[in-house]
Order: sequence, then structure tokens, then C-alpha cells
Amino acid sequence: MNEKHSYLGKNISTILKRLDRDFLIYTIKVVLGTIIASLFMRYIMEHINFTDVPMIPFFACIGVLVGMEPDRTRAISNVITRNVGTVVAGVTGGLVASFTENIVAISLGIIPYMVFLALLNHRKSIVPGGIFYFAIAYLTTLDNAWMYALNRTIGTVLGTLIGLAINFLIFPPKK
Repeated sequence: MNEKHSYLGKNISTILKRLDRDFLIYTIKVVLGTIIASLFMRYIMEHINFTDVPMIPFFACIGVLVGMEPDRTRAISNVITRNVGTVVAGVTGGLVASFTENIVAISLGIIPYMVFLALLNHRKSIVPGGIFYFAIAYLTTLDNAWMYALNRTIGTVLGTLIGLAINFLIFPPKK
């Protein structure tokens, strides 16, 4: 039995040595950010929610991850990139999803989204926002597409801002 505990202790020690201090701080900040975002969405945003779509924490928690970069400039850039893509995808995804559930039409709907981002000079927003666009287009119904898009856009933007705030306030990045 004692040999087993010794073996377990050596493995835990080896694992902890491979995880540096910065990674452990990052992990704690992500967990704290997702807890705050989840509580905020569930207990504050849900109470001021004027739609019939619940304010679930899913997109806010993803947003928290976006704001957690070890570099201030990259963190801000990631949040801007994600939020520009999210807002444009929320509008285009909500528009398309409110008119059709046709797979071809939804796929073609990505074209104006991509063109608009290119015109805004935000091509880096195409992938993160494109994921959001398809989530909006496929995870809603015709009757609540706009409200679903609005709620998910608000959740994502709030999550990125919560992540950025936690990142900059608790063991802030050096650069």
C-alpha cells in the first residue's frame, strides 16, 4: 500500500513539474472567468431578459477563453476579432435563420457575412464569427431566430469582456 502511494506521489510530482506557474495561473483565471460569466448570465442577464430565449452561459464561457491571452495586445486583438465576427454573424445569421431552414440557403448566407467582414478589413473575424453564424443558423427556429441571435451575441460579447477583465485584473499579463 505504501509503495502505491509513493508511486502516485511521484506521478503527481512529475505532472506538476510539467505545468509551469503561468499555466496554473491561466487555468485559475479561466475557471474563475467562466464561473463569473456563468453566474452573470444565469442570475443577472436571465432576470433582465426580454426575450423568450433563455440566457444560457455557453457562449459567454467561450468568450471568456478568448480574452485569456498571456499578452495584453493579443488579448485585446482576440476580443475585437471575436466580437466583430460575432456581431456581424449575429445579424446575418439571425436574418438568414428567420427566413429559412434550407441548408443551401444557410450555406449561401455565409457569403454576405464574409464580404461584409472583408469590407470592414476584419478577415481574421471570419472563422470565429463563421462558427457563430452556423450556430445561430442551425441551433434556432424560424420563429425565434432574431431573439436567439441577440441573446447569443450579448452572451459572447459579455463573456469576452469578463475574460479580458479577469485577465487584466488578476495576475495581469506583463506585455
